[in-house]
Amino acid sequence: MLNFKQFVESLARDLHKGDKIKNVNPDCEHHGSEGEVTDIIDLPERGNKEVKSKHNMPGKLIKYDVENGDDENYEPGDTLYKDPSQLRKYNK
Repeated sequence: MLNFKQFVESLARDLHKGDKIKNVNPDCEHHGSEGEVTDIIDLPERGNKEVKSKHNMPGKLIKYDVENGDDENYEPGDTLYKDPSQLRKYNK
């Protein structure tokens, strides 16, 4: 059985720089945004000197450049940061 950190790592492991992704989280204001992964950022864990909050969760952020737009919440060229659980890789 995976612990939380292993679970988060497994989600991000499938994403790499250059991958095409789509935000599939229906509760997110950026739902439907599509783009290319430009960076995968490690979040420091609690106890690390970089963490200033006792509530910080370990994990990763996926940085991507938006390639489509919805005229309200995002447009081409925007840079977004999302948890890997909100994203799915796709092929165009």
